[in-house]
Amino acid sequence: MLKLSRPAAEVFIPDGTSWEAACARVTHLVVAAHADDVEIMAWHAILNAAGLAAVIVTDGRDSSTRLLEQKRAASLGNYAVLIWLDHASAEVKRAAYPPLASDLSAVLAAVRPRRVYTHNPADRHDTHVAVALHTVQALRANPSSVERVLGCEVWRALDWLQTEDKVTLDVSSAPDRLMPLIGAFDSQIAGGKRYDLAAAGRKRANATFLDPHAAGRATAVEYAMDLTPLVKDPTLDITRWTLQLVERFARDVEARLARWK
Repeated sequence: MLKLSRPAAEVFIPDGTSWEAACARVTHLVVAAHADDVEIMAWHAILNAAGLAAVIVTDGRDSSTRLLEQKRAASLGNYAVLIWLDHASAEVKRAAYPPLASDLSAVLAAVRPRRVYTHNPADRHDTHVAVALHTVQALRANPSSVERVLGCEVWRALDWLQTEDKVTLDVSSAPDRLMPLIGAFDSQIAGGKRYDLAAAGRKRANATFLDPHAAGRATAVEYAMDLTPLVKDPTLDITRWTLQLVERFARDVEARLARWK
């Protein structure tokens, strides 16, 4: 069984199989900051994984309730395994945090995913950015069979990415199946923040506004950053690499405005 650093960390296998059997199923790994982030940002992973491993890094507010809700979502989504790391957000936001590095290393060694999904480094939530950076660092430190690493959208949409920088993921078949997973998080939705409707609405908007000159067939689309280059080339500076994406967006805006001078 997986050895984790926090006393309240927990491994949950929805179908009750052994740890070894659950790991053998895994093809896709999602590393998320909070309970419900997987279900908001990674529909593509849930839909396409033969076996999904979901890692929730932080304890979150009212962690016992959030853990129960996350287990419900994992059961509804038929995840291979849910791994609750239970770290404090304040600790995760440190540039170097060995306990999390150790946990992520252990997870990667155990589940050996082909694809990894996490937050993107241009997100507006500090904890999300921290989790993205820790995930990239863990992947750099643990060379594996990972084929692609994607940074997903939660607290900042990624529609601003240039076409050549944007990963477009068709999740048209997802809403009927995945909306109940977001609905499992009653503690989030009951306060009036309709994350369920917002997540579905963003993906529908992405599909509708994907191309102004073509009628798209997709009805729901997720956007992502391809973080694979950051993992494959550890010499790349993550900040500089991310800012180059922003600069390409800025140049596009500047060029369009220049046409009217």
